[in-house]
Amino acid sequence: MNAAHRLLAPFAVGLLALAVIGLMLWRVDVARKAEGEARAAAEAAARWQAALEAQTRQIAALEADAARRVNAATSAYAITRERLQPIIIRSLEEARTHETTPAGAVLCLDAERVQSIEASAAALGLAGAAAPAGGAAALHAHPAPDRP
Repeated sequence: MNAAHRLLAPFAVGLLALAVIGLMLWRVDVARKAEGEARAAAEAAARWQAALEAQTRQIAALEADAARRVNAATSAYAITRERLQPIIIRSLEEARTHETTPAGAVLCLDAERVQSIEASAAALGLAGAAAPAGGAAALHAHPAPDRP
């Protein structure tokens, strides 16, 4: 047996060395694959981060544009509403003051025009404004028919 052991011993040592070398190569291969996967994951994360930042910038630009449009629409609405507000003049002094402004000069009638309107009304038989009780008299001029 001694001779057989002497023949097999170098073979066993060689086989053991081959197994250790194979195990080391396998570990290096696993480490290399893990490193490649980690690098690929890092690159993918960087791409996702860049895409996320681009989307965030785009959303911010859209929100800023929407805010500008809302401000412009609000301003336009306020200007339109201000133009449509009626001018309520409660005294003769207010009327004279308003008539001297550029906006009042456009809206106020001059005296000749007012007199021509009154003359036209007189020609049509519409003499001035009705008396305060005139409306009540008009309502009762034709009584409602009796109902069964």
